[in-house]
Amino acid sequence: MMPYIRRRSIIILGLLTAIVVIVVILFLEGYGNKAGGPIIMFDEAHKPLYSIGSNPALYVGGYSQFAETLRARGYIIKTLKAGEQIDLSRLKGTDVLVIMCGRENYTIAEINSIVRWVNEGGSLLLLGDYDHHPLYIEPIAKAFGIHFEGMNFKKITSLADNTSNVGGNPSYIVFTDANIRHHEVTENISRIEMYSLSSIEAESGTPLIVTSNTTYWLNTGQPAYNRPVMMVVKHGKGRIVVVGDVNLWSDIDFDGDGVPALYDSDNLRLAINTVKWLTGEKYTASNMLGSLTGKVLKPVGITMILAIALLTIYKLIRSFSPRNVNEY
Repeated sequence: MMPYIRRRSIIILGLLTAIVVIVVILFLEGYGNKAGGPIIMFDEAHKPLYSIGSNPALYVGGYSQFAETLRARGYIIKTLKAGEQIDLSRLKGTDVLVIMCGRENYTIAEINSIVRWVNEGGSLLLLGDYDHHPLYIEPIAKAFGIHFEGMNFKKITSLADNTSNVGGNPSYIVFTDANIRHHEVTENISRIEMYSLSSIEAESGTPLIVTSNTTYWLNTGQPAYNRPVMMVVKHGKGRIVVVGDVNLWSDIDFDGDGVPALYDSDNLRLAINTVKWLTGEKYTASNMLGSLTGKVLKPVGITMILAIALLTIYKLIRSFSPRNVNEY
């Protein structure tokens, strides 16, 4: 018959093992539920010019590579689908809302929700386009004191430049160092290509990319010198990046060079910088690694403390118990 002390030792070791396993499972399960980078929400509920998947859009899936690039860097990608409404409950937990020039009306309630969400710390990436394409996102822009200037004309128009362009198309404009202002978003950016775009007017904000003194409005000839085409705006606790061109980060090869717009010049780097700035750079690779390390080390540390405590109790029990030679 197994001695009493040995049975008690096995019971204690069994309890110790069970506690260790339970603690590790609970913490790792919690880590799994909370793990990941920031949440990027693409609005595809208003028939945008582009979608990242199969949702209705003028160019279905035309932003798929942009979304995959973010996903590969640890961001969590979500979408608002057709029929869904934008409200605070839907935006809860979202870090960045991306609006790709929606082509259906946004309700007053939706606009108010977006404004309140940004004011409370959310970040908005608002992508416009040339001519009257921003018609349905203009009310959102206006709520933040922003205006797409291509909306000013009755004629079909886009910014154009006969000197700085690609593919011989004056509305496919190249922006170089002279046009690019220093900012976190434009760090290590020296050349950007945009395709059929509008300039931006804002009550406040910081221009990032501006037109040259050779830029004009197509079909009107009106000069458009030194006009912002990309800006950052602070609103309450939130951040906004507004761009007068939705095409620059698309999968489409506008200029016929065999490369999608996203990968032309420094367009990709600009996209990554933009999202990093919108998330407050709190999800850089080192920070994400630190977060992961902390979440893994915490349960391991607690488990070790429990193990040491239980082993100490076990040894105390053995030290005060009479030894039995049969135990050995």
